[in-house]
Amino acid sequence: MSELPAPPVPADVDLRGMAFMPLLGDRLFKSTTWIEASPEAQVAALRLWWHAFAHEVPAASLPDNERVMADHAGLPLKLFQRLRPQAMRGWIKCCDGRFYHRVVAELAMEAWAGRTRVRERVRKHREKQRDVT
Repeated sequence: MSELPAPPVPADVDLRGMAFMPLLGDRLFKSTTWIEASPEAQVAALRLWWHAFAHEVPAASLPDNERVMADHAGLPLKLFQRLRPQAMRGWIKCCDGRFYHRVVAELAMEAWAGRTRVRERVRKHREKQRDVT
């Protein structure tokens, strides 16, 4: 039995409160995931990506709990179980027990870098203001 991979996102990556996630339309709409999924699974996939990106810590992850994932996907449990192979294509379980999607992780890391840069600028500005007064 092989070991599960390490998460692609550090545990402290927290994008809660973020109101924007890039869609990358060409990448999404030309993907095998999108092309092969039913319309219901497409919507469920989008909802899971958004939830993982903007509401979970670490960002880009989902808990290993079918009922919770079904709720995040906006589907009744039985329908989610039927559509799960389509809606969760590309998600992998990692050694922290959570599921991650490579593309959502890339987007989360870019957003985290931006958020970190902004926080650092604000910190420096506040320090400068304190030194002036």
